Amino acid sequence: MASTIVRPPDQPETEEQFKLLPIQERAVQWNRYAADTLNLVEEGNNQGEALEDFMSVLVAGHMDFAPWCAEGQIACAVRAGMKERFFPSGYRRVKVLRDWAKREGRILKPSQVKRGDWFGFVNPITGNGHIGMVIGFEGNWVKTIEFNTNKAGSREGTAVLRKKRLKLPTWFGVKWY
Repeated sequence: MASTIVRPPDQPETEEQFKLLPIQERAVQWNRYAADTLNLVEEGNNQGEALEDFMSVLVAGHMDFAPWCAEGQIACAVRAGMKERFFPSGYRRVKVLRDWAKREGRILKPSQVKRGDWFGFVNPITGNGHIGMVIGFEGNWVKTIEFNTNKAGSREGTAVLRKKRLKLPTWFGVKWY
């Protein structure tokens, strides 16, 4: 699939102004659009028409019944102009993204993350994880937008929400751009 930069429909910038933003800021704006304007929510067990529409920029589309936090971040990156093939196959698993970031020198300590980076964790026992987009900071807290979460902060939620996560040493950042 060819990389195309498209701005979220509610952006005040023109298409040309949006293209001048750094790619990570364009991805932040797509995260914001998914959380605040679309109010993207699954319709049951990691599936739904709105979810499939948003993920339609991905070659394989949305994988029904699969967790979609990483998939949502990749979809935002692709909508912002990144080529999907840049990311490792199997990117729907946070552990795969983390391991790729380590190999490529893109992994960050929690203290190093910046707006537009990804912020996540992987459980060392189960290999399950969760990841979101960094949008700001408040003391020792990282403000994120996360796909497939809920108000309690679960990694298996039903919506795209703004969250605050403590900068714990078990979490990691990814400079994906």
